[in-house]
Amino acid sequence: MAETRACLQAIIMAKDIGFQDICIEGDALTIIRKLNSADEDRSCISNLIKEIKGRGYNFRSLSFKH
Repeated sequence: MAETRACLQAIIMAKDIGFQDICIEGDALTIIRKLNSADEDRSCISNLIKEIKGRGYNFRSLSFKH
């Protein structure tokens, strides 16, 4: 959960600064897979995953890498 919250904070900060193209790198492969997946997440962090994906529309490009 901490990795997902850190990702959300990074996206919020990038938006506030005005970045248009960002790449979020994380060491939690499970989280990165969830963020890159088009499938609906049903885990305990699904709300955070949905919020992160929803905020992705604020950017020209947004990618997640492990």
